[in-house]
Amino acid sequence: MSVTPGRRQRVHREQRQLQTLQDIGTFRERMERLADNLAEWLAEHEVTITVREMVPVRSAGAYTVPGIVLCHGRNWAGFTPQALYSVKGGIQLQGEVTLAVDNPRRRPRTEKYMLCMPGHLLSTADWAIHRDERIPGKGRVLTRELLIATIAPLFDDTT
Repeated sequence: MSVTPGRRQRVHREQRQLQTLQDIGTFRERMERLADNLAEWLAEHEVTITVREMVPVRSAGAYTVPGIVLCHGRNWAGFTPQALYSVKGGIQLQGEVTLAVDNPRRRPRTEKYMLCMPGHLLSTADWAIHRDERIPGKGRVLTRELLIATIAPLFDDTT
């Protein structure tokens, strides 16, 4: 019995759809875990953490992913889901999130970073962080120490 090209295409399309659903679930889980980690990592700071469902910018409303906003006084930082899949500078990314940090001592005021889920199977990290550039360089594993350094303007009380 031979498999017709139409059936082969349908099977391949169904496999892609299943993989996409799994990837959406992973994206959601990692954002939820990031919110939990932030609550733990920032427990000693007076930071308000708000989590709400957001439609990623490039999802056309097909699904939602938790977004996260941190507030300390008048300062803020926000993690905004952008896309499940994207390509920047020829590099395929998965689980793209923009981290914007308000820095009142800087012009422009907002510093931007990009988080994405590491794409290789050997990584145990949930997130890699990059400076927000057109072509992402080698990302660094997002650790508590790196996150605290990145969002340090959040704790600047001079505003």
